[in-house]
Amino acid sequence: MNPNRTRSKATEFRYLVLAAQREGNRWLTQGLREHGLTPSQAEVLTVLADDEPLTLADLGRYLVCETGSPSRLVDAMVRKGLVTREPDPVDRRVVLLRLTPSGRELVERVEANDERIDSLLEEAIGTEELAAASHALRRLIDGTLSGQKVERRFPVRALRAPRRRFGRHGGRIRPEPAARRRADRPRKPSTSRTVDGPGGHRPGP
Repeated sequence: MNPNRTRSKATEFRYLVLAAQREGNRWLTQGLREHGLTPSQAEVLTVLADDEPLTLADLGRYLVCETGSPSRLVDAMVRKGLVTREPDPVDRRVVLLRLTPSGRELVERVEANDERIDSLLEEAIGTEELAAASHALRRLIDGTLSGQKVERRFPVRALRAPRRRFGRHGGRIRPEPAARRRADRPRKPSTSRTVDGPGGHRPGP
């Protein structure tokens, strides 16, 4: 390479992110291979373990490894006996995804592999620099689709506004109307007292 040619720190950073992502994916794949899982399948297991049951659309809002609809990914996991599809008891038109007993058993192995990789990162970088790098990467992807997915999985409430809340079928949960909130509040005991005379009531002391 030409030693006189200068490259910006931003260019170097982009390639560092790419190289780190490939190394991280290699670590993850090596640990999952013995269980017959891909990184995307492992992510489905952990998401469902945290929030099942979910619709296909709900699941897609959380998956960082997948873009678009995860229908083919789920199809493969259903065939492997790790995920089931079942109708919603409230609305039979809605299909919910759940883990099977085999899927739940694999969750423990996936989490053990995640802990192994976490230890490698903490040992290589240190917890303080790891936190600083995470903060920088969050700023980089802020406002993107991938950033929204990361925020749903790993919310940082101290730095950001509260995350959107989604209902079981993917619809956004709207805040409760203020009038209803006020109506539900317990009333304070009255400080007035009844007196004889035309006024009927007058303020207490």
